[in-house]
Amino acid sequence: MKPLPALSRTTMLLCLLMLPACALHPPAKPRAMLPASEQQDGFQFLFDGTTKGWRQLGGNNFPDGWDVNDGALHHKPKAGGGDITLDETFSNFELCFDFKIAADGNSGLKYRVVEEPGNHSALGIEYQVVDNHSATADNKAKHSLASLYDLVDAKVADAKKAGEWNEARIIVRGNHFEHWLNDKKVAELDFGTDAWKTAFAASKWATSNPKFASEPKGHIVLQDHTDEVWFKNIRIKPLKAE
Repeated sequence: MKPLPALSRTTMLLCLLMLPACALHPPAKPRAMLPASEQQDGFQFLFDGTTKGWRQLGGNNFPDGWDVNDGALHHKPKAGGGDITLDETFSNFELCFDFKIAADGNSGLKYRVVEEPGNHSALGIEYQVVDNHSATADNKAKHSLASLYDLVDAKVADAKKAGEWNEARIIVRGNHFEHWLNDKKVAELDFGTDAWKTAFAASKWATSNPKFASEPKGHIVLQDHTDEVWFKNIRIKPLKAE
């Protein structure tokens, strides 16, 4: 058997050019995947690592004040743009997400939001996201980290510093609301109960919006409170009403 002829430099170059791109460049890092236990439990991502599906509340387009940064939906500081949401609405659910807030920052995630065309600021129950260590942020009493904003104080004893990632969970089942922070339940309230009526009467919503949170189904909204904030690993599981 005769030996194969040596390849010329030109032939070798052509062979290299014909190689698939993946042989010359490593594949892109895959997006985060749900743990098998969460997949089996019925969770699904609301954020796939891109802006797909998200838009300005009360509008149709994704606003310039937001982008994707550090693997998260990110509101740029003092950039405007308004709150962002999805087309789909939700009633009973378990919602999990990671977040971090800039120093002295304030933001939030709202739910049971009824959208109004042209209104880019949400009115709904809010999971407060705030720098709990700041002397200037709005973080006192019922405005503290993970509180049901202006309704129930979360009383978080071991809040992480600004710029560190936190794990949040919200459970909405019928009239019952729960807020969790880093695997600890920190606040809860039941709509329509005496405790709700007392908290609501003392809140800013009592005179400005008497129908606040009365709709059983609404949008999930990430808040533009002008400050820099990041949200990622946003995933949801539908629940049955009790």
